[in-house]
Amino acid sequence: MNTLAAAHEYARLRWSCRRGMKELDEHLLAYLTQVYQYANQQEQQQFVKLLAQSDIILYQWLILQQTPENLDFQVLLSKINLN
Repeated sequence: MNTLAAAHEYARLRWSCRRGMKELDEHLLAYLTQVYQYANQQEQQQFVKLLAQSDIILYQWLILQQTPENLDFQVLLSKINLN
């Protein structure tokens, strides 16, 4: 991916991390800025899929610590909660 496309993708992801709930924003943006660039392609794809979830689902998983059925999301959420 060229530099311009990568910058556009990062900006799109950053915008998708802005959920309108401070707690969610902080968790998601921390992962994006500190971990995402070092993650493998599969984890990056899982993060994009995670961002497609509704705010209430993300709130339940990230803030209320409820466990999703999807094992890949479980692993990713544990990494997000470490940041």
